[in-house]
Amino acid sequence: MALKNYFNKIELLCYVLMPNHFHLEIRQKNRNDMEDFMRSLITKYSKYFNKRYDRVGPLFQGRYNAILITNERYLLHLGRYIHLNPQEIIVDKQNLSSYPWSSYSAYVNNLSVSWLNKNYFLSDFEKNKGFSFHSYQGFVEGYKEETFEEIKAYKKMFLD
Repeated sequence: MALKNYFNKIELLCYVLMPNHFHLEIRQKNRNDMEDFMRSLITKYSKYFNKRYDRVGPLFQGRYNAILITNERYLLHLGRYIHLNPQEIIVDKQNLSSYPWSSYSAYVNNLSVSWLNKNYFLSDFEKNKGFSFHSYQGFVEGYKEETFEEIKAYKKMFLD
């Protein structure tokens, strides 16, 4: 069976891998591309993990959650939320980019990663589209005090 390549079907905008969950912000090219990608990713990883640790059965609790984002501001705020996820578990609270399982360090250290599309977020700051922050890092870390409830309020404001 040939491995399916999703390179021209999805764009990964940001990610974080946490000890008990993960977040991916993905832009799909066609209607079902993300669903196909997630099904493939979860199935392949579950098979790998079960074989590696000699176990059987589902690895994840329930189905993944996905939302359609049609508002660019919410897209940006969701990326900020994803990149802030590790702040409670990292040792150096002042250096969020030190968390190795996140795309955040690629953003703030200007690292080139071929499978990560940073242009969606960074272009907003290069063009200064009405932001009070002049850098993506300033935007992400300038809202550290914001709670998950406030993020959900953004979701309601931008998606409803």
